[in-house]
Amino acid sequence: MASDIFQQSSPNGITNYTFPGVLHYLQMEWRKFEKEKTEWEIERADLKTRLSFLEGERRGIENLKVDLMRRVKMLEYALRQESNTGSTENKPLTSNNNEDEIVSREIEKLENNDTKSDSISSNSNLLSRLNKESSKTQVKNKDSNTINPSPTPMSGNNLLLYSKGLFKASDDNEKEDVPPVENIESTENKDKKEVDKANVKVTSDTETNLEENHNTNNNNNNKVDNKNNDIKEDGERKIVLLLKVNHLDTVRSLSFHHTDKLLLSSSDDGTAKLWNLEFLGNTKKNLIDVDPIYTYRGHIGPVLSVDISESVCYTGGLDSTVRSWRIPSKNIELYSKYDPTIKQHTFEGHTDAVWCVKSHPLREQYHLLASASSDGTIKLWDTKNYGLKSTLDYNGLLSDRSKEIESNPTYLDWLNNDLSKIIVSYQNSMVKLFDIETGNEFMKLPSAETYDNTPSTQINQVISHPTMPLIITAHEDRYIRFFDVKSGECINSMTAHLDGVTSLSVHPSGLTFASGGHDSSIRIWDIASKNCIQEMSSHRKKFDEGVWCVKYHPTLSNILSSGGGDSTCKIYSIDQPF
Repeated sequence: MASDIFQQSSPNGITNYTFPGVLHYLQMEWRKFEKEKTEWEIERADLKTRLSFLEGERRGIENLKVDLMRRVKMLEYALRQESNTGSTENKPLTSNNNEDEIVSREIEKLENNDTKSDSISSNSNLLSRLNKESSKTQVKNKDSNTINPSPTPMSGNNLLLYSKGLFKASDDNEKEDVPPVENIESTENKDKKEVDKANVKVTSDTETNLEENHNTNNNNNNKVDNKNNDIKEDGERKIVLLLKVNHLDTVRSLSFHHTDKLLLSSSDDGTAKLWNLEFLGNTKKNLIDVDPIYTYRGHIGPVLSVDISESVCYTGGLDSTVRSWRIPSKNIELYSKYDPTIKQHTFEGHTDAVWCVKSHPLREQYHLLASASSDGTIKLWDTKNYGLKSTLDYNGLLSDRSKEIESNPTYLDWLNNDLSKIIVSYQNSMVKLFDIETGNEFMKLPSAETYDNTPSTQINQVISHPTMPLIITAHEDRYIRFFDVKSGECINSMTAHLDGVTSLSVHPSGLTFASGGHDSSIRIWDIASKNCIQEMSSHRKKFDEGVWCVKYHPTLSNILSSGGGDSTCKIYSIDQPF
């Protein structure tokens, strides 16, 4: 009967499909598809639930491991103090069995006080290993005490430690390898000071202290669980990842709005995206999937550089054009209709890729935009009348002289101490200062100390210090150099990264600056001492490209952003809340 619905046989043996039969077949297939889809959704939900359960179980195991590590280290320290005290008072050494009983009794008490979840079944095996290895360690300690009756107290860095779950006794010459868990060191130092002060023995007082430390550590672990996983500490400094946004290709350039919480990013995917950071202060969670409030499209090819002004932003691309765009309202609808007024003007005049665009800091007085291109020229544009004001080549104001261009510019910046001057870096590792009024070369800095006539030693970026007469350059051969504008001399040169240094940004306070390199690291430096005070690796390498750009917010001093070859742009909070 079912076969008659789908098809009918003609007298000639040819199968004829009927419309009701085809429709019935499609309905059956659709129901089958819906059933499979529902089963897949149920299975997917079950797997997500199981994944969440396993992740929670893993975190519980890690927290328990850290807690046991603290407690056993304190116990080992107390036993060593007891042994040292006994040797000083010329007391006879106890037998191996007595020491084993002490260790076993203390660990048994720790087992009885442990109220962790039954699901973490591996902890009993861990405690049994602790029992056995602690006995072996105490035997070794007894032998060493026999040789040297008055040993010095064990230092804080030579306590018992774990490495991948194995119990290990460290020698005096060995360094401690503590797992990277937050707040461990501060808690341990506090506990050790309390032990030294009280000259604790393995008595009921020690048990009380261990129990108090256990409660304190549990509270600390709860705080750690509630924190963001993307937290990196170095002393008292702390960097928290607030936001990670994505392009479809390498992120080349970043620019913050001077006053608002707006970030403009450019990428090799041919777009520039405007991100609203206003909401970051109202949430405690990382927002990974965030949409830009506007995406600027118009360049043919990668967008290599961006700069943002009060109400206008500028982009330079591989298509040799510089474009100006209006900044839309932050409350614009996400998928609104195309607004033709967003695109303002296209500056045409370069004949090769535009690697840098910079608007004049005094935008109300100087309606100027500077652009550096691979065609060997620096062009100054009138942003009010949309015209070309002047063109500078390697030797200054471009004249009728027919001379080959010696080198192409790689980056430019305005000299903050004298805004009538512009700083330009070149592929031949030279840095020149030009007067924008006359177009003449004002100064040449001796920055080509390690230049070997190859691109591997060129200057990637040059920046001006916001308050001091100081110029900083980032080199492809891993160097960062500092120049005094008044004397024109190099005052410091240092190897800063393991690979080429690509980007620099000075903190608004002027006391520190950040650098990024193709070793995928971001480093924060103290300008006075030239020491690295913070380092983090947050971007992944792609085609040997690490971090392409780092940028501090010009007014919100605790905000730092970075972009890299992994197509991501990240925003960090440093020390202070957003």
